[in-house]
Amino acid sequence: MKPGTKITLGFASLIAIAVVLGGIRAWNLLSVKRHATAMKSEEVSAGGVASKLERHLREATYALGMIEESVNTANAEESAVAA
Repeated sequence: MKPGTKITLGFASLIAIAVVLGGIRAWNLLSVKRHATAMKSEEVSAGGVASKLERHLREATYALGMIEESVNTANAEESAVAA
């Protein structure tokens, strides 16, 4: 396979990964928004709301960390292939 073809395929795969991960991130953010809206309408003690909010924030932060790790891994693999 020609080097130009390899570079093109690598770049296209990174773009595809970025699009997929961006979609996952948007989905997770919408999920957090739905939970926040549901919690806002519930009549719960302040401690219960804070606990739920903290849990959802932790889940979203974990999901974003996984996305970042995936992108870093993909970039490292692309760098190794290009070298």
